[in-house]
Amino acid sequence: MPRNPKSRCNLTWHQRFGTSNEGNLPTYKTASNPCGVNISLLTYPGITEADFRYMHKNCPYSTTASGFNYVRDTNPASDTYFKMLELDSGDFSTHTVTSGIMIRETRGSRYGWLCVDDDCIYYINTGNRYFLF
Repeated sequence: MPRNPKSRCNLTWHQRFGTSNEGNLPTYKTASNPCGVNISLLTYPGITEADFRYMHKNCPYSTTASGFNYVRDTNPASDTYFKMLELDSGDFSTHTVTSGIMIRETRGSRYGWLCVDDDCIYYINTGNRYFLF
C-alpha cells in the first residue's frame, strides 16, 4: 500500500535530512581561494579562482618544481622535437603570483596544464605560455 503523502510533511528537519543544521547544507565549505593566488595580478584572460582548484601541477620553470627538471621540446623546427630536455639551474624563476601552480586547460582534444604567471622564465623568453601535456 502506498504511503500517505501528508505523512511526509510531518517530518522534522533532522528526520528528513539527517542533521539538525537548518538552511545551507553541508556545513563544511572550502575557502574561496585555497591556493592564495591573487587573480587580479594575472594578465591571462578568463582566469578565475576555480581554475586553481584542480589537481595541482607545478611549473617546471618554477623554483618550487620539487625536483622535476625536465620539459618537452615543443618546437617543430628543433632537432630534439618532442623529447624531454633537462633544465639548467639558470632556467628557473620565482613565480610570484601563482607560486608555480599551473591551471588545467583544454586545447582541442588534448588537455594539460598551463603556466599563467607573468614571471615564468619561459614566458619572459618566448612570449608564449608553457603548456605541459
